[in-house]
Amino acid sequence: MGVVIWILLAASAVAIAVGSLVSGAPTWPPGVSPGVSHLLAYTLLGALVTLALGTSVRGLLTAFLLTALAGMGLEALQLKIPARTFSFFYLAMNMVGTVVGVGGVALLRWVRLVRERERRV
Repeated sequence: MGVVIWILLAASAVAIAVGSLVSGAPTWPPGVSPGVSHLLAYTLLGALVTLALGTSVRGLLTAFLLTALAGMGLEALQLKIPARTFSFFYLAMNMVGTVVGVGGVALLRWVRLVRERERRV
């Protein structure tokens, strides 16, 4: 399972980078506003990074920082690309997606641990 997570993570990171930096790249999912696309992309990326690194405090903090830095970095790179524009709104959506992705995995892990403890009692 670990290798699959890393492959999905790499593919998602490449897709997000291409979508962020290449002019005329297709939007994902089709027909959805760019803000929602940013939210969904960084939710997925945050969740995959968290699954890859684990749900320890260190893993969660590292996953959050890596995903947030990727979102900030890709948005900042758009300042140097003539056909792209930097947007604080998209940057905010990247950060919200990061929190949802990392936090969602952490929450699901916590629920799983609570249920396991209840079964033992």
